[in-house]
Amino acid sequence: MDRYTDLIDRVYEQYNIPRIFPVPLLSITAALEYEVQYFEINKTTEDLSAVTFYKKKQIFISPNESGGRFRFTLAHELGHILLGHGNDRESEFDTRENMWNPNKTHREYEADEFAAELLMPEEKFREIWNATHDIPTAQIYFNVSKAAVQKRIEKLEIKYERS
Repeated sequence: MDRYTDLIDRVYEQYNIPRIFPVPLLSITAALEYEVQYFEINKTTEDLSAVTFYKKKQIFISPNESGGRFRFTLAHELGHILLGHGNDRESEFDTRENMWNPNKTHREYEADEFAAELLMPEEKFREIWNATHDIPTAQIYFNVSKAAVQKRIEKLEIKYERS
């Protein structure tokens, strides 16, 4: 996790991005000179969550990714970019199936871990959680989905009993 934290710290410092919550993802994307837009859903793209074209500096996200899900998907794509996953390929195609696959590739796992730490840094997440013990409050504070908060709770091994 320190690897992700150090990288995130460098991005904030290098691009003079304010450390506020929810995290200003579009400011980070703009600083990296990437364009973000929705793609059109058709038979070819219906199973896609996002596509990143590294050399063209473009990120396309499915219009089915809304609200907190959109933010996690964008943070995941930023993870691919900042972790250097574009060094060995021109593009990254992320499918909906990959998102929920427990046997995802190492690079997909890394991008997910990066996204979680970017959007919900461990220290801040624990602070908010310890003050509220409430998933909806964490969702609103970090502007993420319920699933993202639940996965963060599990990953950080926070005791929580689902009702």
